[in-house]
Amino acid sequence: MHLLCKDSVWGVKNHMFKIRRALHRGYTHSSWLESYHSFSFGHFNDPSWPPFHGLTVLNDDLIQPGQGFAPHAHREIEIFTLVLKGTVSHQDSLGNTTLLHAGHCQYISAGTGVRHSEHNASSDEVAHMIQVWMTPTQNDHAPLYAQKHTGLSTYEDKWVLIASPSGEKESMKTRHPSKLYVSHLQRSKELTHHFEAGRKGYLYMIDGEATVENMVLHAGDGLAIEDEASVTLHALSKPPLMILFEL
Repeated sequence: MHLLCKDSVWGVKNHMFKIRRALHRGYTHSSWLESYHSFSFGHFNDPSWPPFHGLTVLNDDLIQPGQGFAPHAHREIEIFTLVLKGTVSHQDSLGNTTLLHAGHCQYISAGTGVRHSEHNASSDEVAHMIQVWMTPTQNDHAPLYAQKHTGLSTYEDKWVLIASPSGEKESMKTRHPSKLYVSHLQRSKELTHHFEAGRKGYLYMIDGEATVENMVLHAGDGLAIEDEASVTLHALSKPPLMILFEL
């Protein structure tokens, strides 16, 4: 496996926003996987970008047809997966066997220990998924699993809550206090998110382009948000697909 450590300097700072530019991420490449790391992961270590309020891993993964992650173990970590393209097959030691299609999302609270595997179920199409790890706020619990089956069109021009501690608005109910939102904002549209008091935010641009204040965000860019009551995005010519963490 070849690992390329790219320039990991922080992006520009504007008020209480910090940009993590796509080209500053880590990059891992092998015969079956391309993965971009917004935070330190594996052999990629970036001390200038520490975990952000419990958000420790954000990997943007491209998996070759018929390939994938062999069974492996986790404990005391919260894992979120969003499939963007193709079909991913999942199996775990809890007895769950499922196919996740584009737009589908999954949550695993590893707790005291779980084994799982993910593979590209297609023989000819590359699978694209986002994998997120968060530090748990509760330990020594039995593993927990949840999934939400929906299409990418569901996320058009609004913030759709996909995971929350209360399970509100048909989101996956989690043990973690954070909330996860997804939106696919169409060209020239505007979208605002209002944060709960004391909450932080991290926005990841999966695809497309948008502006926040006077900053232009492109695919692969991240935006850390602190001490802001809200964030407003304006879609540019290429409609942005985004995931927002309220932490």
